[in-house]
Amino acid sequence: MKKAFILTIAALLTGMSALLAQQASIPLTVINGKQYYQYQVQPKETVYGLSRRFGISQEQLIELNPFLAAGMQTGQILTIPVVQGLSPAPVQQPGTADRPQTQAAPKAVAEEEGQEYQAGVARVYLVTRRKEKIKDIASWEKVSIEDIKRMNPGVPDVLVRGSQLILPDVDDRRTAITATSPADEVQPQAQQPQNVASYLPSLPQTGEETLFLPDEQQVLPPVVGKDHVRAVLLLPLQLSDSTSSQPTERYIEFYEGVLLAVDTLKNLGFSTDLAVYDIGQTAFRLQQTLRNNDFSGTDYVIAAGNADQIPLLSQWAREQQVRLVLPFSSRIQETAGNPYLYQVNPPQQLTQERLLSGDAAFFQDKNIVFVRTWQEEKDERYTLYQGLKGYLAARGLPVREIYEREGMASFPDSLNAHLSSQRENLIIPVPTSMSATNRLISTIAAAYNPRLSGRTSILGYPDWIALSKNNLPLLYSLNAVIYGNFYADFSREEVRRFQLRFALTFGKDILNTFPRYAMMGYDITTQLADLFCGQQYGIRPLQHSLDFVQPDPAGGWYNRNVYIIRYSSDRKITASLLP
Repeated sequence: MKKAFILTIAALLTGMSALLAQQASIPLTVINGKQYYQYQVQPKETVYGLSRRFGISQEQLIELNPFLAAGMQTGQILTIPVVQGLSPAPVQQPGTADRPQTQAAPKAVAEEEGQEYQAGVARVYLVTRRKEKIKDIASWEKVSIEDIKRMNPGVPDVLVRGSQLILPDVDDRRTAITATSPADEVQPQAQQPQNVASYLPSLPQTGEETLFLPDEQQVLPPVVGKDHVRAVLLLPLQLSDSTSSQPTERYIEFYEGVLLAVDTLKNLGFSTDLAVYDIGQTAFRLQQTLRNNDFSGTDYVIAAGNADQIPLLSQWAREQQVRLVLPFSSRIQETAGNPYLYQVNPPQQLTQERLLSGDAAFFQDKNIVFVRTWQEEKDERYTLYQGLKGYLAARGLPVREIYEREGMASFPDSLNAHLSSQRENLIIPVPTSMSATNRLISTIAAAYNPRLSGRTSILGYPDWIALSKNNLPLLYSLNAVIYGNFYADFSREEVRRFQLRFALTFGKDILNTFPRYAMMGYDITTQLADLFCGQQYGIRPLQHSLDFVQPDPAGGWYNRNVYIIRYSSDRKITASLLP
């Protein structure tokens, strides 16, 4: 009997040790000074069971892991807050006897020579494909596999859709930090960076240096110094194509805007010899145009080439030593390495740098709330969210995040709970598709209760200008602030006169596009007379304002101007250029 009792005690102690070891093996991470578990879902586990185990509500679990709304899957990595004073009840994980136990990770960030990752600049990566490998994520996100495993102890090599990883900032910067307890707010002690560019991912390159914007360099292109130019338009007009396409109509309207600009400049004493060529949609068609026509003496060329034509245009401009103006695409890799290229629509990275560095006071002393969705798009605009989080964290500014998904009944209460009644609030939705944006703005406007908070505004993206008319009143009520590279105020007298002039000249109205192509052609042509020829006609832009900078002496020129468009609750819209 005594022997059986001893064996029972031994078995209990062995089981307890195994359970405690299993409990200690759940990886932890720290975000903005707070501890979170990085828990891998095991077979047959449920949202209800995990909420009970970790001492949180089901709503909290889904809010932090919105993909759970589509169902929990084995292998998903969940972010779960650590409830102080409560240890999660360990459960037996199937197969633990057949595989080595995960090493305990009492700290969320790995220490190295007395330093650790600054939690404030960590970022969350959401797995959106059915299966993603750690090595592929490391390549896409420009971090090392070792860093991923160090910040996510025990993470498997292959992740299922809906899993989350904690990743370091893109520059993998480290700084010494101190905290007396896990609950203490972690504050950066390193010197504050002055340029937010370091928080934004680099542009895709083709062997050239990475684009950056020096704070001190704002040099205009060389002055030609004459009142007569020869200009060339290379546009995909497709006039020989019997089928009319919308893009063709837009490029024709762009050409018509150029014609009105040439006429305006002529009345001011500036003459332009304008030649126009239809380059179609193929590299072969463009090559035939460049080979079979005389372009000698050309002062500048304005071209609308596609991805197949831009490399050929870039090479030709370098060989001919002629300025090539590219008004349409923002994704032109060749500009970084060709000093003859002028990109009117700048890359997203440059625009975001200007937004953050040009109006940093806009984010100061505000209660900032990021609204995220489980349908976030991994597009260029997403880097603004990543960069802004690091930018704010490095300055110790408070940041809160909440998730919104369609049909979430708790979202209004969650939003108002995160808004402050003492400070001005700034809501920043993470970019998503246009249809999701229309719904998201409606949801935020309906949830927002001005009686429970102080003044509140919302930061929007360039495509918000094209939101449905139903959402226009919502932009006013939310005091929306939208950034973009162009803006047309249709209440301005000059804009109204241009629309009337266009209609009388060409017998049609301007197309309802975003942006207006006729105004684009007019603005670019009138301003090039000032920029390239040293004239000062002072023609105020209708929609596009140009100010080219050359970040690298061996590279091309980018338009640096960014508009800030503000909607106010008194139904007024004001727009200004960043200084």
